[in-house]
Amino acid sequence: MTSGHPVPTLSAVALAAVTALTSPCLRFTSPAELYGNGRVSPEFSEIRITFNPDGTSVLWGSTNRPGGPGGSGGDDLYAAAVDTATGRYGEARNLGPRVNSAGDEWAPVVSADGATLLFATDGRGGKGLHDLFVSSREKGEWQEPKPLEAVNGPDEDFDGAFLSDGHTLVFTRRRKDQDGADLYVAPWRDGHNATPQRLGPEVNAEKGWNLGPATHPGEPGFLYFSSHRSENTAGRLDIYRVGYRIEVEATK
Repeated sequence: MTSGHPVPTLSAVALAAVTALTSPCLRFTSPAELYGNGRVSPEFSEIRITFNPDGTSVLWGSTNRPGGPGGSGGDDLYAAAVDTATGRYGEARNLGPRVNSAGDEWAPVVSADGATLLFATDGRGGKGLHDLFVSSREKGEWQEPKPLEAVNGPDEDFDGAFLSDGHTLVFTRRRKDQDGADLYVAPWRDGHNATPQRLGPEVNAEKGWNLGPATHPGEPGFLYFSSHRSENTAGRLDIYRVGYRIEVEATK
């Protein structure tokens, strides 16, 4: 089930001392803050937040709210036109067999320039269970998807998000025997994504479900994600946001 709601007003985030992560390319500049307590993040499980381009509306998923819809078959990706003047959506259109497969397609993200579609699928082969793929848009049509070879591993790789540079990738990885999931970062190095690195405790709650990374078009220095942080929680799985900055390694 997905839910929409105007973006709640947040108090200013108090900046904390810069804390180094496991990754040398990404540093957090603020502690994780519960987002939309009681509205976006109530007592239910909330995942995969996204924002419209001007930041005035927010859409997210919930796995256990009353009244959710059913489904059948594999998950597919759809698109719907939106009238920015009225905020109304047109009819949902299946992206077709060039993108969708007989398996599941999850968590679509379009790059800021609208030229790249990032998503996860288990229906196109790959290194693991679900892998991350990208499709380029040419002449108004999405082209044959290609796997992110340097990012995908033998486990579940899904829920990707581009950071403010348009290339650095934060995504979710879950081992086959893991009770939960963690967020990883794949830095952008020499024209491609480098080996992924697990993010630190500023984002990943130990032995928990940490997933659904997302960014806000009007807040290039913040990362949104879903987790359960015992020190600051409203439900089983909440949405948080944390400040970050990308650091480029010095060339030797």
